[in-house]
Amino acid sequence: MKQEEFIELAGGVFKSNKNYNDWGSNDKYENFWAFFESDYKYVKSVYSGISIEVLRQKKLHSIEHIFPKSIVKKYLELKNQERTIVYGSTTNPLNFVAEHRSINEHRGHLPFDIENDTAIRRNIRLETPTYYTDWGRDHENEWVVPHVSRGNVARTMLYMFLVYNVQELFKEHLNSYIYWCKSDPPTQWELEYNQWVFEKHKIKNPFVTDDITQLVNLLDDKELFNKLLVENRL
Repeated sequence: MKQEEFIELAGGVFKSNKNYNDWGSNDKYENFWAFFESDYKYVKSVYSGISIEVLRQKKLHSIEHIFPKSIVKKYLELKNQERTIVYGSTTNPLNFVAEHRSINEHRGHLPFDIENDTAIRRNIRLETPTYYTDWGRDHENEWVVPHVSRGNVARTMLYMFLVYNVQELFKEHLNSYIYWCKSDPPTQWELEYNQWVFEKHKIKNPFVTDDITQLVNLLDDKELFNKLLVENRL
């Protein structure tokens, strides 16, 4: 599959007339948090495992951008992309997951650890206990993703790289993301959220599917990622 075909399969490049930083609380609830008014109450935040219901009750919830919004925004601006695409990259709901506000701030823009390093630093006090333990900063100041969330993170990263044509993907990162996707297939929560976004915005992440054959075929398609690899641009 060519990259253009993947983008078409995904419903196109998400665009917006509003930057994420211009969003008010109503925008956030309408485009992300409102989904959790459903009966799906056991969704866990991506890094800590704290339930979203608890975070909302304590008003500690935050929208975490898996692919940091400031990084993709700056990249697209340097590429002279149109404003609606730049803004869309910051408000694309397929790049949203829930997290504790303090953990979101602690991760910041850190790159993900792909070498199975051990998390050694947290340096934050949380008002509620976490359920996952294997997360935080490693000795290289990279962000260690809990094993239980790695597929979710990888599918989002690959989607964002492909749809917004971010040609900064290193081979070792691609290999790790592909492995994470295969070893940690989409959960029911991911599938339902992907469908919710599709019904609302007509976009979807093709890597979030219960068709494992389709998923593996996409992940094993070298042509699909070829243009994004840094070494192929040198």
